Amino acid sequence: MKRNTAKEDKPEGGERAPASANKLSSEYQRLAQALLDAVETQWTDAGLLQSKSVNGENWSNGGSLRLIIQHEVHYRGQMTVLMRQAGLRPAGICGPTREDWIEKGQQPSLCFDFANRDMVY
Repeated sequence: MKRNTAKEDKPEGGERAPASANKLSSEYQRLAQALLDAVETQWTDAGLLQSKSVNGENWSNGGSLRLIIQHEVHYRGQMTVLMRQAGLRPAGICGPTREDWIEKGQQPSLCFDFANRDMVY
């Protein structure tokens, strides 16, 4: 993938932190879509094996993609935990939450109940 430093692929507004949750969400969606578009149009299966210099280190494109995915998974998990600890309901952005399964009459997966400090189904 080409290193893209185009202005349109950077957060808009110039502020250090978004002024609102709506701004944060819209910027995340815009940048995530730009990344997805770049991967779909610029990468091939063979291209995932190619390497690029990233800050003086040799990284394969596939390794970079794996790290992006791991980064997203880590922070989604972190936000889910923080929201549950705060008594908030996590959004089902990346799939149904425990609460979504219960509302549909389904058995949710095993998870940790922070309020009772116990594993629950």
